[in-house]
Amino acid sequence: MLGEWVETSPGGVSVSPTRGLEAVEAGPLLAWRLARVDRRELNGNQLVELMRARSRLVSHLQAELLADVAELAHTPPGSAGSPPERTGGVDEFVSDEVAAALTLTSRSADSLVKLALDLERLPQVLAALQAGRIDVPRARVLCEETALLDDTEAAAVIDQILSEAEQLTTAQLGRRVRRLVTEIDPEAARRRLEHGQKERRIETASNPDGTADLVGRHLPPDRAAEAWSRIKAIARHLKRNGDERTLDQIRADVFLALLAGEATYPTHTSGGVRLTIDLPTLMGLTERAGDLEDWGPVVSDLARQIADALHGSPWEASVTDPATGLPIWVGTTRRRPTTTQRRWIEATNPACVFPGCSRPATKCHLDHTVPVSRNGKTTILNLGPLCARHHLRAKHKAGWKLAQPQPGTFCWTSPRSHQYEVRPRPP
Repeated sequence: MLGEWVETSPGGVSVSPTRGLEAVEAGPLLAWRLARVDRRELNGNQLVELMRARSRLVSHLQAELLADVAELAHTPPGSAGSPPERTGGVDEFVSDEVAAALTLTSRSADSLVKLALDLERLPQVLAALQAGRIDVPRARVLCEETALLDDTEAAAVIDQILSEAEQLTTAQLGRRVRRLVTEIDPEAARRRLEHGQKERRIETASNPDGTADLVGRHLPPDRAAEAWSRIKAIARHLKRNGDERTLDQIRADVFLALLAGEATYPTHTSGGVRLTIDLPTLMGLTERAGDLEDWGPVVSDLARQIADALHGSPWEASVTDPATGLPIWVGTTRRRPTTTQRRWIEATNPACVFPGCSRPATKCHLDHTVPVSRNGKTTILNLGPLCARHHLRAKHKAGWKLAQPQPGTFCWTSPRSHQYEVRPRPP
């Protein structure tokens, strides 16, 4: 099977059976090629190429399925011999047909139909999915995050972000789109925030294992961030003092104890929250979104209100240059980085710099890109945030190689010789 695709060069050296797969358009030809590759005869480097190619094919087939569903939504009732007629609108009961035909729950069928119709509204996203440039989770993020915009505004946002989408996780993509949506019409974003907060509520639910859920919905983001930060700080304080529960268990118990008024905690366990805002927005000259660590973009009005309340509060602020996104002020050579160095690095790269990781930099180790043991210096040019997993496991045990060609840009080489680049967050 593999032999059909093993060619030899004039010198008699075998050519990789996965060579050129990245250039094959997602569709029948790619499926035909992949069907003839025996994964058991591939090395790790080749398997990565195979995995990427098959992922593109899966996205293509999912796009075709969604296009089928959208087309079905515009058909009238009929029989096997009916002509291929289309209606002007959407059959409101089409989800029932989809659920029965694909053996889905009603909720799953509703979700599939909604995504299919959303992709009709955003043909650029459907085309990217058909080409295998993005997958269904990314397509869903693009549709959901632009749902409140009109068609013209939504298309403008998609045009700005689509080329980046395949290089971003769904969490990163959601934040980027939310920022663009917030900035395209700041006044509308402010109104949406006010309207959304009117829907704030607490929801309860029971689980199959007998436990219960208690969830706050549509809360003011700054208040939610402060509350979450306090819970995390209390949990860390208890853990450091010998509590044997896991951090997740401690946070859940602290949450309930605070609500029930059963416990008080020292004021020094109050948490800190990081706000990033560019200088013109802070001065009221522009209306770009701010950014709350762990929470994402917030409208400019709210960002300025948070910045105004900084004095004597647990908030920390980074003011950035709008042209570069790099910090120009952060408020609040040695082996250990100084506080100023740490804050600068955390503001430049707000998350772990391993590809796709979104662990906040404030919860990461400050890693020396070139180790001190090899004369690496403790300078901003040689430091970067790495979470414990990617610092201790990926870099020091699994054999990933790391370089920092310029401040804030990290170039990784995997154990299978693939290269990945992580840049500072765009302004």
